[in-house]
Amino acid sequence: MELDDAAETAQASGPMPVREASSIAIGLVVSGSVIAAAAGQQPPLLALCVGIVGSVVVYWLAGVYAATLASGIRSGQRIFRGALQIAGRSWPVPASSFLPVSALIIASALGADIGAAATIALLVSIAVLFAYGYLAGRAAGLSRSGRLWSALVGAALGVGLLVLKGVVGH
Repeated sequence: MELDDAAETAQASGPMPVREASSIAIGLVVSGSVIAAAAGQQPPLLALCVGIVGSVVVYWLAGVYAATLASGIRSGQRIFRGALQIAGRSWPVPASSFLPVSALIIASALGADIGAAATIALLVSIAVLFAYGYLAGRAAGLSRSGRLWSALVGAALGVGLLVLKGVVGH
């Protein structure tokens, strides 16, 4: 799904935090992918944090670029204006990278080594993916079991990253 399509779909209904669930999920999964891939190498905390934010920003910009080109082709809209609109609608993608980065920094400040801090950051991301899955399910009018399934699917994405961290990191 293009960032533009995800942003348009997400903006359709619900309070802002729920509307932005798709962008936040994308940002958290990309952040978690970097954590999973890098944590086993025990990089310095600053390098890992820069790698996370930098990767999410590059991914986001690539999505903005692709969506801008597609939008320009479909509508004939001026590209620069379209890019600003798409970037504005999808800002939660890069913003969401600050959550796992904050968890890494806090865990490290409390004495965790980089591997443990990475696991904590992934656990925080899993919790947020679960919560947003539940809230999005509620905003979509799903039953209680539907909301739970929505939350579990979100959490499963994060659990997959935790498993990858274990496979790749060790």
